[in-house]
Amino acid sequence: MKLSGPPPKPMKEFIEERLGVELNIFSYLTGITLDNCHYKDFAVYATWNFDITSKLELESSSKKGKEIDSGSTSLLNHVISIATICCKPHNDRIKGLSINTLVRLFQIMLIRFPEKIMSEFIYTFIFLEGPTKVPNFINHLIELKTFMSMHLSWWLSNLHQQEKQQEKEMALEELRLPVAKYTFIWLVDKDVLSKVDSESAIFIKLIKPTTSSSMSKNHKNRKNQRNRKKQGKNTKKSDNNNKDQDQPSHYYFDSISLSATESPTLTCSFHLPIAFYESHLDWILECNIGSITILPSSNKFTLSRVKQTNDKYFDNWIDFLSSQYNNNESGGEYGWNDEKDESIKNIDDITNDSRECKNCKKVFNIKSGGGTCSKCKSAFYCSKNCQNQDWKRHKKQDCVVHKS
Repeated sequence: MKLSGPPPKPMKEFIEERLGVELNIFSYLTGITLDNCHYKDFAVYATWNFDITSKLELESSSKKGKEIDSGSTSLLNHVISIATICCKPHNDRIKGLSINTLVRLFQIMLIRFPEKIMSEFIYTFIFLEGPTKVPNFINHLIELKTFMSMHLSWWLSNLHQQEKQQEKEMALEELRLPVAKYTFIWLVDKDVLSKVDSESAIFIKLIKPTTSSSMSKNHKNRKNQRNRKKQGKNTKKSDNNNKDQDQPSHYYFDSISLSATESPTLTCSFHLPIAFYESHLDWILECNIGSITILPSSNKFTLSRVKQTNDKYFDNWIDFLSSQYNNNESGGEYGWNDEKDESIKNIDDITNDSRECKNCKKVFNIKSGGGTCSKCKSAFYCSKNCQNQDWKRHKKQDCVVHKS
């Protein structure tokens, strides 16, 4: 932690203030404890002990009909306090915290706490307690569901097979969504960029359109539903995606990527559930860096202008084992994919088409030749021969789909 001088309060209190949570609560939830900390040369240095694999058994409730065991009530209260900090207005929030922080916390908690406790806890927190007890929670809910789908797929898939209660099963279905990466490009006023603080948080605000600007939404939804049926996609989605009256006036997205390498032309990427994108095409984007708005809502830049740049990203993961992929003797179940991503044409003129071969490290132009692993689509190869040579290592070590 960089400072302009020594901390103005005792070190423990200072670290708790920067974390946004008491150290004993942090340790209880994660198994991570503070070992030592000191101030030197305008910075605070801290060392931590990690014991996240230590299982905690919580006391079970003897009363029936409760949504969550009494032994895990404190668990719920602790996470609600952390969620409250993560959902604060961006200019008042501790740097680095976002709704995605909760997903990282859940990943650790799933190791530390019994599965039954975590099943009840996540259902209760996301669908019952969070929306009522955490200010602004509903505005961050779509991003929370997005990252739950992306990063907790292994647990949710197993839970889906075990959960027998229809109400909970339907609710948890909202956490098993096909997700895609979306990118949009726009030109920013140089005077606006000159006012931006590079240390400030970057976030998107997705704003519900006025009634007059959303008259054609029902037509678009019907068209999208027909398209999903043609593609064989699951059309059972949450009420949040289908009923305007149940939605807030806006949603926030904090985990985004913003590139200014071609300034003043900016490129922004973020993730959304595919069904949410298709049913919110007339919602308006606003992009902010701290208190500076670099894409104002007055520009009427709608979600329909955002392009899906990877149509396989975490798509249909729940049916992963039954998915159809290329099979051949040389590439095994991974296969060779030399099809060009047509969606990337929308950003060709401001992106670098060069790729590094995963095997020989040669730099080549993806538009001129080469291909990718057909399963994860994240490993690039200059030739089939290189892909064949690297296949066993890639499958075992860094194929993101295989490892998930």
